[in-house]
Amino acid sequence: MTGAAVAIGAGVVTAGAAVYGAVQSGKAANNAADAQRQAAQDASNTQLTMYNQSRADQAPWRAAGGQAVNALSQWYGLGGINQPSSADPNAPSTVPGASTGGNPTPSGVGGWNGGTAGGGYG
Repeated sequence: MTGAAVAIGAGVVTAGAAVYGAVQSGKAANNAADAQRQAAQDASNTQLTMYNQSRADQAPWRAAGGQAVNALSQWYGLGGINQPSSADPNAPSTVPGASTGGNPTPSGVGGWNGGTAGGGYG
């Protein structure tokens, strides 16, 4: 009977070791998943920070582009961008030279003034 008791004892120890190993493996897997989750969050935050910095760096050029599109839209009689819907489309433009049909380029550039020197346009 002692042989049977030794075999049962060895089986219990083996089963206990297997359970302990499974618990430790599960803890390690959870730790690895947590580390991976945190690394992904850190990477996402870093990318967001870089994106926001890039937007801030480009803000002056975006604003200048918006102003240029607005000026061109008014120049061509499209009313500009970001205009209130109640704006009078027949109101005089605030773009230099637009109300007279001239070009908004400053006088003296290239020897002409607002498209009127030398017969103008048209």
